[in-house]
Amino acid sequence: MKPINAIVIPPGDEPGVVGPISQDLQTLKAIVGGYIEAVYTAYDDHGRPRVTLWCNEDGKILGLPINRRATALWYALNGGPTGYTLNGPVLVTGSDDGQGDILDVPDMLIDLWNSLP
Repeated sequence: MKPINAIVIPPGDEPGVVGPISQDLQTLKAIVGGYIEAVYTAYDDHGRPRVTLWCNEDGKILGLPINRRATALWYALNGGPTGYTLNGPVLVTGSDDGQGDILDVPDMLIDLWNSLP
C-alpha cells in the first residue's frame, strides 16, 4: 500500500496536519486513538463517496471532545447538518479505489484547508 495525502484534524485549536501517511490499519487506528469508523460525504457520479472522514468508533462513548472543525467540514461537504458530531481526532482522505486502497484527499480540499485561518 502506498502512502496517501491526508488531513489530520485534532479536536482542539491545534492546527491540522496535511501530509502523507501510511494507510495501514494500525496507522489509522493510532491517528484516531482506537477503532476506526468511516464517515462518508456526498457521493460522486459513480456512487463512491467524494471524501471519507475517519474517526474513533467509540469517540462519543469514551467522552472524546467534539471535533468542531471536522464536524463543520462534514456538514459543508454534505450540504448541511447531519444531526451528528465527530469526536476526537479525525483523518480526512479521499474515497477508495474499489481494490481496498484509500485514495488521496482531493487537492481542492487541501487547498481549502490550507486557506482557512
